[in-house]
Parts: sequence; structure tokens; C-alpha cells
Amino acid sequence: EQAYAMLAASVNERKERSLLMDDRILYMSEPELESIRIIGGHPTPIVSFETHQVYCLRHGLNGSIVEGSEDDIRAFHYLWALQPNVEEESEVQWQVTELAIRGVLETY
Repeated sequence: EQAYAMLAASVNERKERSLLMDDRILYMSEPELESIRIIGGHPTPIVSFETHQVYCLRHGLNGSIVEGSEDDIRAFHYLWALQPNVEEESEVQWQVTELAIRGVLETY
């Protein structure tokens, strides 16, 4: 719920400002296990991975670029905390409970 709330807040802020984020992911590294912690009595793997994404925000009404550009490629370094899904009816065995962007670098 915490991870979802954080993402939803970001999406809702862009919607309120009528901004559209480019959704192209050009590359994604293999996830790497950073550590395993016990949080709330559950084993919690912390994984990291990198993506190369087009960083371009457009105004939703006229399509003008507000931030970034169509050729602004940035490397995003993510950390995710995963825990077993305790819902019995769910097909998903693991869920993201926390997420963070460790850093963003211009790549091209």
C-alpha cells in the first residue's frame, strides 16, 4: 500500500497539471539482490536494477514539451523491497512494499 500510494501521488500530480510522461523504457538490467532483511516478520529481499528511459514530459492539451526532450535518455537506478503476498486468493506470490529511485543520470 505504501509503494502504491507513492506512485499514485506522483501520477495524480501529473494528471492535475495535465502532464503526460513518456512511457518508453529502452533498456532494463537484470535485477540484483542487494540484501535480505526481516521486516514485520517477513523475509524482505531488496533488489536493484537500472533502466534507460526517455525523459520527456508533455502538456496533455497541446503536446508541447514541458520538461526534458524526445532524445533525453536517462539511467534510473531503482531499489525495490519485496515481501510475500499474504492474500490467499492472489496469484501473485510477491509484492513490492517499498520502492526508491537511488539516482538518475543523463546517459545520452
